[in-house]
Amino acid sequence: MPIQEHPALALVIQSPSASPDTLLDDIESFFARGQALIEAIDGPTLESYRQGLISELMKQEQKLSQRSDRYWQEIDKGYYQFDSREQLVAAIAQVSKEQLLSTFAQLNQRRLIIRSTGSGADSGQ
Repeated sequence: MPIQEHPALALVIQSPSASPDTLLDDIESFFARGQALIEAIDGPTLESYRQGLISELMKQEQKLSQRSDRYWQEIDKGYYQFDSREQLVAAIAQVSKEQLLSTFAQLNQRRLIIRSTGSGADSGQ
């Protein structure tokens, strides 16, 4: 999920019984498993994922309103060539496994954690 043109990953998790510390441990586990999954990707698998993503990005809109929305988003971002999808596809085609690992690590380093517990919950602290 890009936020102001920067890569981001938003996780919203909740539990009726787990403490915030338990949920934070689950987030840490998620990032560890994610890194291991990326490290295990071989060349053909990465290419398959890459082509699937490119295919999804380049799908033609089924409705005029969808195309109009995409064009208005381009205008809003100042992309007056209306080719940001094509630029994104070109970047995806060039991304390496090392770049994926680096970006995933950066997503884990820059984080904002907000805890909100209900009135009857144990905050875990």
